Amino acid sequence: HCRLGDSIVEALAGNGGEVTCITPPASQLLGNRTEPIPSSFLAPLDISINGVDFSTSHLHFTYLADPVVEIIEPQVGPDTGGTELSLHGRSFANKISLGCRFVTPVSRSLGSTEGPTLPVVSEGQWISSERMACITPRLFPGDYSVDVTMNGVDYMSFGHVFTSFPRITIESIEPPSGPASGGTDVIIYGGPFKSSLALECKFGSASSVSPAFYHNSSKILCRSPALSDASYLSSPSSEAVASLQVTANEIDYTNALPFRYYGSPILRELVPRHGVANGATTVIIHGANFVPSLSGSARCKFGTSSVDAFVLSSTKIRCDAPPLPQGGVDVRISFNNGHDWSHPYQHRFEYKQVGTISSISPSGGSSSGGTLVMITGSNFIESPSLCCIFGSIKTKRTVWISASEVHCEAPSHHPGVVALSVLNDCSVEKSFTLSAAFEFYHPPIVSSLNPSSGPMRGGSLIRIFGRYLRSSDDIFCEFNTGVRVDAVVSPDGCVECLSPPKTRLEADKANVTVGDGSSAIFHAESELWFSYVEPPFVQKLVPPFGSPKGNEEILITGTNLDSSGEVWCRFSGCSDSSADRRIVVPGKSVKNTSTICTSPPQSSLVGCDMNSIHVDVSTNNADWSSQRLVFRYVTTP
Repeated sequence: HCRLGDSIVEALAGNGGEVTCITPPASQLLGNRTEPIPSSFLAPLDISINGVDFSTSHLHFTYLADPVVEIIEPQVGPDTGGTELSLHGRSFANKISLGCRFVTPVSRSLGSTEGPTLPVVSEGQWISSERMACITPRLFPGDYSVDVTMNGVDYMSFGHVFTSFPRITIESIEPPSGPASGGTDVIIYGGPFKSSLALECKFGSASSVSPAFYHNSSKILCRSPALSDASYLSSPSSEAVASLQVTANEIDYTNALPFRYYGSPILRELVPRHGVANGATTVIIHGANFVPSLSGSARCKFGTSSVDAFVLSSTKIRCDAPPLPQGGVDVRISFNNGHDWSHPYQHRFEYKQVGTISSISPSGGSSSGGTLVMITGSNFIESPSLCCIFGSIKTKRTVWISASEVHCEAPSHHPGVVALSVLNDCSVEKSFTLSAAFEFYHPPIVSSLNPSSGPMRGGSLIRIFGRYLRSSDDIFCEFNTGVRVDAVVSPDGCVECLSPPKTRLEADKANVTVGDGSSAIFHAESELWFSYVEPPFVQKLVPPFGSPKGNEEILITGTNLDSSGEVWCRFSGCSDSSADRRIVVPGKSVKNTSTICTSPPQSSLVGCDMNSIHVDVSTNNADWSSQRLVFRYVTTP
């Protein structure tokens, strides 16, 4: 027998000196007392082999109040075990035999090979009289009743169920990065996932948790929280790596995959801010917080169309604007393949119609450059980056006059015909207009002129000789600085122009230059000078007649006959002095008041009156005296 306090109960003797007895209820020991039963008390324990005489060793047995389990958390955990299971209630005793028992689901039949049929026990840990904890053992997936023991022998069940699920693993995430401001919808692939309110994602620290949205057993979605400590970013263009994990019970977390936070990008300038409608335009975006290490996932978005981007530095990105119709669109950038977009640039990117060229003037210029070209057309855009392109060479000087007129200075270029286009943005070769032909030719060179003098009234036909002289509508001669007269290029390749009156120059001598409509002055091998002189005046010739055979000296008198140091006499067979009816011979022994000329043979002249020949005088072989003298051929008797 066993005696606990005053209550005696039968005992069963076993092998090896062991005795087993069943404890009586605590109320039987305490009798009819009116005080509440204490939560625990000690009862003396003695043994008897005859039911009368009991041992005097006085062992003690502790009666404990029945524990009550009100809540267990979590109610789910991985089948690999290791979950800290918290049990909340009352009357938990601080005993070393504290434990939990996970009872096999009753739905399983004995002998099933899908899982254990015997209860699985784990050691408990006393936290307080109102809380204890157990570490879950490895369990096959399923539902388990959770029983509690205070002494390792007596288990009590309170109807709480713990569900074991297959261990969750995560295999990949998309996107793997997002802005530090958070808000990135991250798709997580792995599993097996199960729909649950406890399904969550943790980004780095325990405070950076967001709920998970269940898609299917292999896919969930979580929204990244804001980076809790921005100081993790060593610089705005750097990254901070957070470990992304998933939990289904807020305690046990999966393996971790890196999620990269980066500073929110800022757009400050677009170059250019416009492009060709329905054509591609290369755009450079300037700003801050650009991440070169994420260049592979960088994108630009124009309106609703996104394109690849190339991160050139932490402040510069290049992308090709997609072909879109005329109009303005917002521009944004992304560093995670378009999952998150920056705030739009403050100005819209404008798509404009392609410019057209209707005419250019002049249509050619010197290969040495400097020709000022006026281009007329349509859809020219006023922009600091407007420029002209000659073949493949861009101009350094372009002036926007209006949407229909642009002026640009031709660069140096080897001789030949090239396409001339207007670029609405010089940095974007795809912003060109339709082109026109422009010819570069050898720089014209002038070397001499004739005559080098003429009358003060002007009107002398001056011929200027050189190389590479070309016809142009705008070619001119300039006398000194500022007095220009129109010129032409003769069929024999020289420049011809008429001298202006001396009154326009107020000088006796003028430096003569040649140029064209580009305002470029032709190169001169040496300075060309033209002098103004008094025109020759003739009064008399002696003798007034001579032999038809010619070769007779004639003395001509007058004034201003040596103004240039040279003199010529012209013998004309008719008053109109046509070229085929005149002979010019040089004078000799020139003085201011006289000169001597030799008469030509009569047979060399063709005229209206072969007996009366008109003679006039020139000091430049171009301009002739207004007075004419008469010379007659007389046959010798």
